Amino acid sequence: MAGLTGFKVVAAYPQGSADIQSSVERIPAHTKEIQQYGVEIVDSIKKLLQKVDVVLLETNDGRPHLEQFREVVQAGKPMFIDKPVAASLPDVGCDL
Repeated sequence: MAGLTGFKVVAAYPQGSADIQSSVERIPAHTKEIQQYGVEIVDSIKKLLQKVDVVLLETNDGRPHLEQFREVVQAGKPMFIDKPVAASLPDVGCDL
């Protein structure tokens, strides 16, 4: 990752997984905390893409990553996908 400096987090889309209790419980506190740093909270990936140059997919549940990945790729934005990269091996090798 040499040369990747000077980035600023300006917007976030706090989408957790409704069927993972730890996600449901943690999202509100994390959202409130990140807002204290001046990060704008948006309610969709589409709105996020209008505000950022790079996307970090940080959800600890790989199931939504494929759908989110497709939206980001179609917008032509670079991205980082945290682990797990997807819900299954076929999702990792998907056709766009």
